[in-house]
Amino acid sequence: MFVLALAVLFSFTGCAVNPVTGQQEIVLISEQQELAYGREAHPQILAQFGQVEDASLQRYV
Repeated sequence: MFVLALAVLFSFTGCAVNPVTGQQEIVLISEQQELAYGREAHPQILAQFGQVEDASLQRYV
């Protein structure tokens, strides 16, 4: 049963190369979905932690 569940899960997912590590990873959501989640969470993150004022850190991120 577990193997069947994994097979179904992997049939609906994809693989992508992590640009930092260069390794392939399983991707469960699309890039567009990930960006939408980030846009949605951005105001909450700013409210909780504030804007980082370090210019070199901003360029890195």
